[in-house]
Amino acid sequence: MNIARLVQFALDAAEGVNNFNEGAVGSNGFGFVFRDVDNEDIGLEYTSKVCNIGTMREFFEEFRNEENPDIFQVYSDISSDLLLIGAVKSLVPSLQFALDDLLFIVWMVVKTPDNKIFPATLYYGKTRLATGGWSRNRLSKVVGFSKYKEYFNFNPFDFTIEEQSSYAEALESALQKVPISEVDVVYRDEYGEYVMVVRDGIPYSRMISDEEYWPIEILGNGSWRYYDRFEDLIGTRLTQADRESMKSGITFQEHEDLRRSIIERCYDDLIELAYRLNSRLAFQVLGFLLMEDGVKITDELKGLILGNSRWRDERHNLKDKEDRIKRRKCLFQFRAEVLMYDGDTNSY
Repeated sequence: MNIARLVQFALDAAEGVNNFNEGAVGSNGFGFVFRDVDNEDIGLEYTSKVCNIGTMREFFEEFRNEENPDIFQVYSDISSDLLLIGAVKSLVPSLQFALDDLLFIVWMVVKTPDNKIFPATLYYGKTRLATGGWSRNRLSKVVGFSKYKEYFNFNPFDFTIEEQSSYAEALESALQKVPISEVDVVYRDEYGEYVMVVRDGIPYSRMISDEEYWPIEILGNGSWRYYDRFEDLIGTRLTQADRESMKSGITFQEHEDLRRSIIERCYDDLIELAYRLNSRLAFQVLGFLLMEDGVKITDELKGLILGNSRWRDERHNLKDKEDRIKRRKCLFQFRAEVLMYDGDTNSY
């Protein structure tokens, strides 16, 4: 790896001399050079997120002062991110996309308008498109950066909020100058699975629907993401006193009682979230969670759970006959348990 050469490409790109064949592009006085981590002797240990770019950057800037913004709503439209991903693919043709929650990661050499030069990463993961970097005291230990002190004079974690925003805007602007490569991948994260496509410069994405990924068990493939959403909400309702109690060596029963009280504290919010998730599975999973933790279910909520777990409404969601038989059995058993449930884990 010739770091001096990469730094020169970044300097040139910052001056407006782009070289797409070498993965170099610039904007707003910044220069960026992109490389595939799989083709370089670069260690990704000690890296962490610096800031988002694309859809999530815009989202967090708009809702920065809100306590619990609903990130899930943003995930339905990632068209602009897909175009940026297509540009990265053009700059790094060897880039391979994964199917798990880290779709890709590349590393960059960056030059700023005030002559700061540093290495960074660009990746697509759980927080969507984001840039990362290595902490200052760790970078010199990373394989491939033994000449850190000679070529690099800055660390992106030292950016002010304003500088960080300028950096992200320049990165987006630079990528928008690059021809768009085709993208065709299924991406999976904790919220579900997404088809992500770019063809002829036109982005297309959609979440794979429940009907395409219907579970056999109440809590199975396709429904876990709803359980995670409910757990995320419950986690936001923990008080400092709750956290201290959990650290104080309480008994198993005391822990169960504490968790039950926390769930009861956000009972109405859980129901509201189930409505917003707009899926029959969400109400089924909510019923499962409440019974699992011994939380009282009102007659009104029981009606909602039963109304969203009728076999006739989902009998065609599974193609395989054996899967349909298993699902029908699980659903009938679940409905019977909901009907008999009286707010005691022993009765579930």
